[in-house]
Amino acid sequence: MGNLRKMAKTKPVFLETRMKKLVSILLLAAIGGCQSETIQTSRKQAYEKWNATRAKMLYGVASEHLKTGQLERAGNKVQEALALDPKFHDARILLAKVRIELGQYDLAAAELAQVREARPDSAEAVFLLAVAQEKNKELDEALQNYRKAYAMDNKNVSALTSTAEVLVALGRIPEAQKQVESYLGTHRDDPGLHEIAGRLAIMTGQPQKAVEYFRRAQNLDHFNIPYRESLARAYFYNGQYEQAEQTLEDLLEMKNYKPGVWFHTMLGECYIGMNRPRDARRSFETATQLKPADASVWAHLAKAALACGDLDRAAISARQAMDLEPSHLEASLTLGYILVRKGQPAQAVTLLTQAVRAHPDNGMLRCVLGRAYAQSGDAARAIQCYQDAVKLDPDNQAARELLAAARPPAQAGPR
Repeated sequence: MGNLRKMAKTKPVFLETRMKKLVSILLLAAIGGCQSETIQTSRKQAYEKWNATRAKMLYGVASEHLKTGQLERAGNKVQEALALDPKFHDARILLAKVRIELGQYDLAAAELAQVREARPDSAEAVFLLAVAQEKNKELDEALQNYRKAYAMDNKNVSALTSTAEVLVALGRIPEAQKQVESYLGTHRDDPGLHEIAGRLAIMTGQPQKAVEYFRRAQNLDHFNIPYRESLARAYFYNGQYEQAEQTLEDLLEMKNYKPGVWFHTMLGECYIGMNRPRDARRSFETATQLKPADASVWAHLAKAALACGDLDRAAISARQAMDLEPSHLEASLTLGYILVRKGQPAQAVTLLTQAVRAHPDNGMLRCVLGRAYAQSGDAARAIQCYQDAVKLDPDNQAARELLAAARPPAQAGPR
């Protein structure tokens, strides 16, 4: 009995002890589970962080490959980066740039669509999409996105100049000019915008404007060779031959500058405009040495030799041009005129008749042909040539004077 009482007294203590142990075990299990979950989360975060770090390293390598033109390598590395971190949007933008350079415009647009979905405020993605569309000849879409890119980031002057380029490609040159000029005040220190304004001025027949724009571009970027070349051309088209010649000469002072055929040709044209035919002849001779298969430079040399009074050299150069291009207009005119000067009208008629067939709308050819006919004694055909020249170009004073001189007094009539 005593033992039973003793057991009755100890039983609650025993149960309490067992309960405490059970609770302890359950608590330990719960703690262990939480620790395991925390460890797994930490490991996952560490893994993602490690992948992001590796992705950035690969992105850097891809960027360097792109800078050096190693497009395939750049594409491979940036795709490795995206495999590690699909949400690495800068890497996706880089991949789109690579796609554009490789001519994979649709693939580039697909990459940019993902970026825009995640980053709807990315002006760079919109701009690059426009680039891809422009290169893919989707000009209307490109125009819309270039404008949108500039609206999103009004510091992106490239979006403005690209808009102008697309408008030109669409044949909307006055609209392009108006747009560019409207932003010159906003971006007065951007040489590229002034440069494209100059090109548009040339296209619209406003060389004086072009001079001002190219001059501004050159002042903003003093060592930019293309800007100086464009300024020289603008001076030339505006009839400012001395300024054009000086600008061209200044280019020769620039380090490592190598003048091409166009340089010597334009310099020669400037000398012709300045009545310096011998200097012009030297420039054109240099041009023929640089590009002997170019008919135009031989034709220029022929005109310069003619201006120097060297008919034989002029004839040789004109024939050289026509050997390369039988119907070359300037060479035909020059050689035809020389044949007339030399008293060889029959040869001149043969040559110039063929030239008129090739260039039926050129009044000067008909004038020279008329002189050849007149020299050969065929006054009727000479008059017809002069009349045709006046019809083609009513402002051709030379044709009118030749016509008046060729007509008998009774037929002169009103002019």
